[in-house]
Amino acid sequence: MMRIILIVFLATITFATESRANTTSSRVIAPKPMNITVRQLSPIAFGTFASSGSGGTITIEAGSGARIQSGDISTLSGGDYGQAEFAIAGQPGREIVITPPASVVLGKTGGGDMIITNFKVSPAEILTLDQTGTAKIKIGGILKVPGSVSQGTYNGFFNVTVRYTR
Repeated sequence: MMRIILIVFLATITFATESRANTTSSRVIAPKPMNITVRQLSPIAFGTFASSGSGGTITIEAGSGARIQSGDISTLSGGDYGQAEFAIAGQPGREIVITPPASVVLGKTGGGDMIITNFKVSPAEILTLDQTGTAKIKIGGILKVPGSVSQGTYNGFFNVTVRYTR
């Protein structure tokens, strides 16, 4: 028996800046770093697929956005898929670190869960903002689909932390 599933997934971003001042004397105070702003350009989406037997996984590659299935999963046409994409702005030349969650549970109205794990960031989890203070990142992950999952639209949110490294 095959079950058709459509996944819609949104992300939220949290960001932090360091607020401590570096002082070498009572007269010298380092400027406070610019706040980091993050704007979601697209959510991670796993598309439309069918699950049977023991289920399997669907991977969305962070860099390419490719969709790869394994196990008793059949990918179907109709329904967008691809990695999440974010635009980051902050202080030019500063190094930032992006920390995705370890895992996230997707649910649907009426019950049923799937889990996304192994979030990956492209181009890297630590990067330097360019001379204009901007960067774009993409996030992919692995969706674990049980064989007993019911048909429907599953969605959820995940938090990603973006902060200066120092």
